[in-house]
Amino acid sequence: MSVLESLTNNKVPQLANAIQIIITNLNVKQCIPAHCGVAKNEDANQLAKQGAQLEQPPVQVSLKEKVTII
Repeated sequence: MSVLESLTNNKVPQLANAIQIIITNLNVKQCIPAHCGVAKNEDANQLAKQGAQLEQPPVQVSLKEKVTII
């Protein structure tokens, strides 16, 4: 019996439930070019510009943290 047949016949309910949860929780990402007139994107661009102009405090990062980040 194929996986699709098993799912259709509900012979493997745990697998079917797991797949349903994954499908339900999928997030779709879409790249939106800057300055294209999409309202929320323009708001995000403006906030990013404002944040970039703020003074950034110096942050000490250990070598171990740097390696972990990379």
